[in-house]
Amino acid sequence: MKINYFNKFFTHVSDFLLLFLFLIGPIFNSISPILDSILIISFLLFVVNIFNYSKIPNYIVPFFIIFLSVTFSLFQFIYFSPSVPIYQLVYVYFKPLKILLTLFGGYYLARHFCFRYGPSALYYFLLFLIYAIGLHSIIMIFQFFDPEFKDLIYSYTTNGVFNGTFEYNFRPGGISGATGGSVLSVFHSLGSIFTLFIYNKSAKIVKYILIFINVLIFFSIIICGRSGILNLLIFIPISYFIIFKHKTKIIVNLIIIFSVLLITYLVIFFNMNTIDNEFPELSLSLRRNLDFLFSFTDDSYSRNTTLDVVQTMYIFPKDPFTLFLGNANYIVNSQQERVLQSDVGFIKDLWSYGLCGTLVSYIPLFWIMYKYKKMFTNISFKLACLVISIMFFFHTKEIFVYTRMFMSVISFLFAIIHIESTKYRIVRTPIFKLL
Repeated sequence: MKINYFNKFFTHVSDFLLLFLFLIGPIFNSISPILDSILIISFLLFVVNIFNYSKIPNYIVPFFIIFLSVTFSLFQFIYFSPSVPIYQLVYVYFKPLKILLTLFGGYYLARHFCFRYGPSALYYFLLFLIYAIGLHSIIMIFQFFDPEFKDLIYSYTTNGVFNGTFEYNFRPGGISGATGGSVLSVFHSLGSIFTLFIYNKSAKIVKYILIFINVLIFFSIIICGRSGILNLLIFIPISYFIIFKHKTKIIVNLIIIFSVLLITYLVIFFNMNTIDNEFPELSLSLRRNLDFLFSFTDDSYSRNTTLDVVQTMYIFPKDPFTLFLGNANYIVNSQQERVLQSDVGFIKDLWSYGLCGTLVSYIPLFWIMYKYKKMFTNISFKLACLVISIMFFFHTKEIFVYTRMFMSVISFLFAIIHIESTKYRIVRTPIFKLL
C-alpha cells in the first residue's frame, strides 16, 4: 500500500514538474532565447513520440500556413532591402517554429495525461496548471520583496536589456524571461478562472490548497500588472455562465466573489497611507496597477491614462501595399530597435503581415473551433474558446495571440478536444519510462 502511495505521489510530482516546464519556463535569455524550457520540452516530446506516431494530427496542419504568411513578407522585404543580414531573416522563422513545436508538445503531453489519468486528464491538467501558477507566484513574491533574488533570476532569464522605465522593470517577472507585464499578469489570472471549473470536483484538502494558491495568485497579479485584474473582472462572470445553468447560483456566487474583491480593495484603499510609509515598493506597485480603481473612489487621484495612451497607438498604414500585404521590416526589427511606435498586437500584425497575412495567421485558431464545433458541450471546447477570447481581447492592447505561455495552454486544450472527438482509448507506454 505504501509503495502504491509513493508511486502515485511520484507520478503526480513528475507530471506537475513536466507541465510547469511546458507552461512557464524558465527561459535563459542571458544565453539565447532558443534555450526556452517550453521549446526544449516540446522538442523532446516530439522526438520521443514522432517514431511511435508518424501521422501528424490533422488539426495542427493548418498552422503551417503561418510559415507561408511569414515567407511572403520576407520575400518582399528581401526584394526592397537586399542588404539585411541573413541571421535576422532566419530569426523571423523562430516564431512560427515555436508555435508548431508547442502544438506538437501539447499534443503528446495531452496523450500522456490521458494515459495517466484517463477521463480525468483535463482535471489534472487544470489542477497542475493552477499549482504551477501558484509556484510561480511564490517566486514572483520573493522577487518583489528581495531585489537581490530578483536580480539573480534576471541574470539568467533576461539579456539585461529592458524595455520601458524603472516603474515597469521593477515589477517581478518570475522566470518567464522578462519583467512583469500584461501577458504574465493575465496568464496568472487564468489560474483563478480555471479554479472555478474544478473547485466543486476537488477533494476537501485540495479545495483549501486552491484557496491558498488563489490568494498567492491575486497578490502576484497586483504586483505584476493591472491587466490580470481586468481579466478577472470581465471573464469570471462569463466563466460562471459557462459552468452553471441556474441563474440563482450564478448570481449568488458572483455576489460572494465580488464582495470579497470589494472588501479587499477597500482594505487596501483605506490603508494606503500606512502602506506608503511602511512598504514604499508595494505602494508603488499598488498605485500603478490599481490606479484605474483608485480614480473612481478618490477624485483627487489622477485619472488612468493607459486607455488614452493605447488609443494613440492605433496607427494604420497609409501605404496600400503595406496595409494589405505588410512590410517585413516591422518583423525583423526588434523591440528595442522598432520602427513602429505601437504596442497594440493587432496593429503590429497589420504592419508586419498586412491585412491578408494577419487574417491568414488567425485562421487556424478559428478553423479548429469550427472543425470541432460539435464538441461545444465539452468543457475542453469551452475552455479553449475562453482562452482564445481572452487572447484576442487583450491583443487590442499588446501582443497576446500566439504568446508562449498562452500557446502552451491552448495547444493542450486543442489536443484534448481532438482526443475526445476521436473517442478512442490511448493504450501505450508513458512518454518516459522512468515516470
